[in-house]
Amino acid sequence: MWNRTSSYDLPRRYLLGIGIILLSVYTLTHFWVLNHFNFIYSDSDQPYMWAAWLDYSDFKFYEPRFYGQNYNTHFEALVAQLVRPFTKNPIQAIALATHFISWSFTVISACILWYNDFKLQTIMWLGFWVCMPAEYDLLCALPRGFVSGFPFLLPALPLLIKSPNDWRRRIAILIFTFGLCVHPGIIIVVLPIMVFVYVKHNILLKILKIDFLFFIAFLFVGILVLDAFYFLHPNYIQNDLKSNFLLFNFLINIQRLDVLWSYVSPIFTSQALWLLLTIFTIWLFSKTHARFYALASVMGILLFSLCSEKSLEGSNWLFMPFSRLYIYLPVFTALGLILITKPKVIVVLLFFVVALSNNWYKITYAYHQAIQKALNPQTWVGVRVFSNTQLKSTFNFYARALKSNHCKTLCVASTHWLKNPISYGLRAYCNMPNWYTTDGATEKRYWIRQQSQYYRPKQFLYQSSNFSFKNFKTPVQFKLKALDDFGLVYVYNNTFTLKQFQDWAAQYEL
Repeated sequence: MWNRTSSYDLPRRYLLGIGIILLSVYTLTHFWVLNHFNFIYSDSDQPYMWAAWLDYSDFKFYEPRFYGQNYNTHFEALVAQLVRPFTKNPIQAIALATHFISWSFTVISACILWYNDFKLQTIMWLGFWVCMPAEYDLLCALPRGFVSGFPFLLPALPLLIKSPNDWRRRIAILIFTFGLCVHPGIIIVVLPIMVFVYVKHNILLKILKIDFLFFIAFLFVGILVLDAFYFLHPNYIQNDLKSNFLLFNFLINIQRLDVLWSYVSPIFTSQALWLLLTIFTIWLFSKTHARFYALASVMGILLFSLCSEKSLEGSNWLFMPFSRLYIYLPVFTALGLILITKPKVIVVLLFFVVALSNNWYKITYAYHQAIQKALNPQTWVGVRVFSNTQLKSTFNFYARALKSNHCKTLCVASTHWLKNPISYGLRAYCNMPNWYTTDGATEKRYWIRQQSQYYRPKQFLYQSSNFSFKNFKTPVQFKLKALDDFGLVYVYNNTFTLKQFQDWAAQYEL
């Protein structure tokens, strides 16, 4: 073990004060992002989390993954149950859960370091996360399943700062393995940490084999819990994971590393070189085999990831960035700081000053610039961005329409620009689990699609994307009444199933 902080000259109370300042700044930054970003804007993929939050609150666990996807999870929606006694607003609840997941990882890790008398390393750890660019902070604030792997990385620090006995190491393997099932992206931290531990402590091949058997057993259980559902029901998958690995993908990605790794380098963005230099600098002064093999494993993962077809999906837009695939890479860099055996006090103090300066820059300028850039519709790819004020007004409008017409069912045309928020967010926002909402042809929830096959509501509301929908001739199975001039109609005396009505209406949609 390397020397701890207690042997250094800087008084403990000064280190404690610096640590409290950094912790306060880091926490206040999360509150700033919550109030100026999450509570003001949402994107069209977040309503899936809101829907899951309401389902979980009603003890309905339909799919272990993101609705309609055999990857990603509703982890934020599950954690958000903790705040349900304090807020019934899904926009706030899911955002709070997302921030808590990333915030708690950093803070708990800092407490572990401080408790084990790694005081200077604690300052460097907190300073590193304060030094991350504004775009990375905003990326970690998006309730889209990006940050779900952070809690499963907590065992990494005890493995690094203590001699791991068999039980401690295997508990870490258990947590790591379930984390890999929840978010495979943490492999970029898990693999090098385990390589480092095995090489550093000269663990025997026999023990390594036993650990590997534990890993396989835990992996089987994790796959059984999260993925067996889709193996048994492949027809429930609307968006499959494209995990093909081809050399052609590598040739494309190797030419655009600045875009792929744009948000995961400390302080700077769109400069992949800074990321690589940071990694190499941390490990440069070590000549041990453990660090060499750990660094080699990270570089191997990075190179292999460039072959993935999934790495081609994204853009340089904040709400759909390539960098979400590498969101855990900074954790490896931060852990590298912990392994600096004798950090100079002056270097740590400089780190503290740089962190505060960078945070001041983010609060006064960088966050605003990043948010305004992300709101430019010309940069949008795949999802839409909405004002939460606009969404609340929309939800209140449809809630009033449903109640005034004595309906519990709302069907939205699959071509309507607000279909995701209305179909998935309305029930959650109004806290009405007994309402039935669907967007028809693009509906991701399998039980809703199945129910539409036989569900025959006598009256319901339909939101068309065609303003002239009220003028079309209807069959004898139902009658229409226009509620406004923007495609909202009241359907009554209906004998069609919802699926039959949707098929009839689809021919008139834009």
